[in-house]
Amino acid sequence: MTQRDDSEIKKALGKKAAFGSDIDLDRYEEGERDKAAPIENLADAPDDLKLKMINVGVDTDDSARSGTILFMDNGMTHCSNRAQEGVIIEPTRLAFKHYPWVKDYYWKAVDPAKDKYTAKTYEEDSDGYFIYVKPGYHLKYPVQTCMMLGQDKSIQNLHNIIIVDDNASLDIITGCTSVHHANDALHVASPRCTSGRTPRCPSP
Repeated sequence: MTQRDDSEIKKALGKKAAFGSDIDLDRYEEGERDKAAPIENLADAPDDLKLKMINVGVDTDDSARSGTILFMDNGMTHCSNRAQEGVIIEPTRLAFKHYPWVKDYYWKAVDPAKDKYTAKTYEEDSDGYFIYVKPGYHLKYPVQTCMMLGQDKSIQNLHNIIIVDDNASLDIITGCTSVHHANDALHVASPRCTSGRTPRCPSP
């Protein structure tokens, strides 16, 4: 970002969104990024988390899913890829390291100075998930994602990038929820979705 852009971001932190209630973001702290313990197998997740996921359409029996992502607050707690060959699924920050061309899509679909919510997500340098479907692949099963708030008085800031390449297809099931004690928490996500990659983006 340029110095002028950064100045616009600062101003946008006080800008009300075009729709919805005006929420005071100062009431909330950024959610933890690495507090929750990783869940390698969804079958081993605590029963209360399983119930929360199922209630928003995310199946903990992922045998009929091409992949599953679980974010607890601002940290990825589970990431699995059952399709393997035709799709890449990983945290956005990790994708920047593995595939430098992904940065070309960072904050391109949404102006970070649009309002206080996009500006907050940009300022926090938020993580998120990256999904890339390679050319010619049509995933048999959907990818499912669950965004869960685990802390009261916290903000979950996510910047997700989804790219479906030429002659490819992807179905996504997404559910957002919170644990019982997170009675007053806020979820803010800035997605970037595109179909067909540009020639400057080499296939991973």
